[in-house]
Amino acid sequence: MLFKKIKFYNSLAFRLGLTVFLCMTVIVTGIFSYQGRQIQKIAKNSVSNLVHVLNESTANQISAILTVFENSAESLKRSVEHCAVEHCDRNSEEIYWDIRNLLMLDPNLFYGSSVSFEPGTYHGTNMSFYSYWQNTQSAAEKGKDFSLSNTPLLVETNLNSPDYAYFSQPWYTEAAEKLVPVWSEPYFDEGGGNTLMCTYTIPFFNEDNSFAGVVTADMGLEAFQSIITHLSALQEGFAALVTDTGQVLITPDGKKLLDDSIVTDLTDKEDLRKIQEIIDSGVVGFVDNVKLSGQPVWLYRTMIEKSGWSVLFIVSEKDMLKDLDLMRKVGFHVFIVGNILLLLAVLWISYNFTRPISSLADETMVIAKGNLDKPIQKKTRRNEIGFLSDAIEDMRVNLKSYITSLGETLAAKERITSELKIATSIQKSFLTSDFVIPGFDNIDIHAILEPAKEVGGDLYSFFKMDSHRVFFTVGDVSGKGVPAALFMAVTLTLMKSMQRQKVSSADILKRVGHELSLQNEKTMFVTVFCGILDTDTGILEYSNAGHLPPVWLSKGKEPRWLELPKGIVLGVVKYPVYTNSQVQLEPGDTLIVYTDGVNEAMNEKKELYGEDRLLNFTRGEEEKSVSEITSDICASVHQHAGNEPQSDDITVLALRYKGQPENENAVLKQDEK
Repeated sequence: MLFKKIKFYNSLAFRLGLTVFLCMTVIVTGIFSYQGRQIQKIAKNSVSNLVHVLNESTANQISAILTVFENSAESLKRSVEHCAVEHCDRNSEEIYWDIRNLLMLDPNLFYGSSVSFEPGTYHGTNMSFYSYWQNTQSAAEKGKDFSLSNTPLLVETNLNSPDYAYFSQPWYTEAAEKLVPVWSEPYFDEGGGNTLMCTYTIPFFNEDNSFAGVVTADMGLEAFQSIITHLSALQEGFAALVTDTGQVLITPDGKKLLDDSIVTDLTDKEDLRKIQEIIDSGVVGFVDNVKLSGQPVWLYRTMIEKSGWSVLFIVSEKDMLKDLDLMRKVGFHVFIVGNILLLLAVLWISYNFTRPISSLADETMVIAKGNLDKPIQKKTRRNEIGFLSDAIEDMRVNLKSYITSLGETLAAKERITSELKIATSIQKSFLTSDFVIPGFDNIDIHAILEPAKEVGGDLYSFFKMDSHRVFFTVGDVSGKGVPAALFMAVTLTLMKSMQRQKVSSADILKRVGHELSLQNEKTMFVTVFCGILDTDTGILEYSNAGHLPPVWLSKGKEPRWLELPKGIVLGVVKYPVYTNSQVQLEPGDTLIVYTDGVNEAMNEKKELYGEDRLLNFTRGEEEKSVSEITSDICASVHQHAGNEPQSDDITVLALRYKGQPENENAVLKQDEK
């Protein structure tokens, strides 16, 4: 029995069981991994969606406060600017009255305001009227309301002093240079409001639009503390208000960046640097792969367009995924136990399923030894093993029949080979092998065609049109083999039917193209270059149907390409249109026409022969005969290809114009007289 000859670990049952087990292990592992990633992705999306709504709402609230603040400051600016334009003489009490009206709008929001004139413009003096609430922060921290009895002290002063030159301060100089409203970076106003604030500066102008000074409004950031503190979408979540330079303005407790699970003080420069990088990157929305205090976090950023500030919401990744980690541990234990049970079950199943295969293998070995007379026993169960035994039995019967008919097949193959040789001979008969054109001693012409298979699709031809014109052509049919050879034969037949007709090269292409397109169900086509040389004058008239440009050789000149007119390939359009071009050939000029089997010949390194190599190779060939030129080019192509098999038909045709003999010129002149 076969089971006795094979060791267990080499048996089909063991290998099948092990393969199924490993496949199931990979699949289950992939499922668990995919499930974990999807759950984590869903958690991120849920947090992102929830925080997006809260952040947008918070940003809108802050933006609304900033709008009210800026509009109020703008009103004070308009009042001051109106007086500057109208040249009204407002005293200090009136200016302080306008400032007090602004500060009284909301002492929690407006901590101070100033009207600062350009030095020397206020009655010839430097004047900066400034009012601010003193100890506003202390009152707010204690939760007091600003009733008349609890209103902090309103201090009025002039900022122009030897110790504080207002016109050299950043809040003044920046607005004076830019001439637009600007927000300052947050700072702590020690000795004044004693609170964290930002200054909004608006320039005002004289009647002639010259700079006259600035109006400022100091905004206390305490107004945003309650908004940020209430922004808590999750128990682990944390919000902060930061500037466009990454400076943290407001946090829930005013000291820490995160809760107890991830603590980051505002003095932690590394965390502030990371926040600065996020701000500088310009990213808005969910930001992943961020670590603060060495702990991975999820961060969501919303921009406040008016000030350039951002609302950041940060949540600990560890806290968000702790339930997922627990589920992974349970899944891992289930995975181990399930795999053990799966391995045992697969081994038992594979052993029972492979026993009939072993029996069938014993019977097949008899056939392998050459005994085709012993039949295969039929299996009772009509499953894959039963069908396999039937197939082997059919194979045994067919093999006997095949051996009998093998001799007939070999004979048929020899017949096909013989027919291909005949087809090759027939195709060659379509090509002109005699390169002497009677009556035209002043031109030399020679061509070589090497098919890639027994028969090919390249073509060339030349024939006499009349007493002084010679037609020549080179073409390449799409594809190779017998179909291309048949299409090539039809093309040549149609061209030769134009012999001795008063037609141009473009007319020939039009007629042949039209005939080929009729009933061309396989949509085959052929690229063609054709020309008609007037041997009396040396004028070459030529046309082109999608073929490669010929090489033009002249004595004393570098090889060059013959410029071709545009033309579509033959066989795809019923009424194609082609144009003629003309060049003057000088005595000794040679034209080399070829197919893409030359320039697309490839060597073992997959390098093409190429047009540049062909052009360089023909340098100096103008001194050789046309037969030597065609032979040299073919030899160069084969040398480049090396041992690489020929992939396409190779055709090269060379035509040389030798000029009109002197005696013939004399006869022509006599005839003209």
